[in-house]
Amino acid sequence: MSGMKLAVWNVLLSEAEKLCREDKNLVVYNDAKQVFFENFDYYENLIFDNFMQRDDPLDRHKIAAIIVCAILRANLVGITAKAEDKHGAYKDENAFLANEKLALSTALSHMLSQLELEFENGDIPYKEMISEYILPRPISCSRSFDEVLCRDFYYAKKHFKLNPLTLANIFFMIEAYTFEVCKIDMDVAKLESQLDRARKNTIIKQP
Repeated sequence: MSGMKLAVWNVLLSEAEKLCREDKNLVVYNDAKQVFFENFDYYENLIFDNFMQRDDPLDRHKIAAIIVCAILRANLVGITAKAEDKHGAYKDENAFLANEKLALSTALSHMLSQLELEFENGDIPYKEMISEYILPRPISCSRSFDEVLCRDFYYAKKHFKLNPLTLANIFFMIEAYTFEVCKIDMDVAKLESQLDRARKNTIIKQP
């Protein structure tokens, strides 16, 4: 997975550098690459060691979750000392969410590219493909759902522990929601065939 990890990093770095060109108050930290790689490996091993067998491939939702966790630990983008002196520290209600937004956009972009490949290979049980992910619209606040998610990432990093399995479930729900909103029908026969193969593989791998 090292090639994929490097490809994700290159996309992430490009987007971070673009942010810094647009906002001179932002800076990219030079040591973030090593921290990203170390944490990517840490969360990947965490999932395999506790929840999966090594010969089972990680699905796109889990990989997207690992990407988010690794980016949030790396803190690729920060605020220049000059800007922080001028504006003061960010408070929770006005949180600095640059890394969280980078994490979400990078994860969704990678997940969509993997979905497209799997659809081309006939591994996705939908009759058509989506062109982008659609997020639900919150009805209890004025924030967009992507901002709600990014603020959740921020609070999880600050007050709790990042849970890659919970994040993977969120990404699965975003994908399922998108197919439903786009009114794309499920290929039931293909779904049952895939589930049958998954059940057989589970039985074979049980001790």
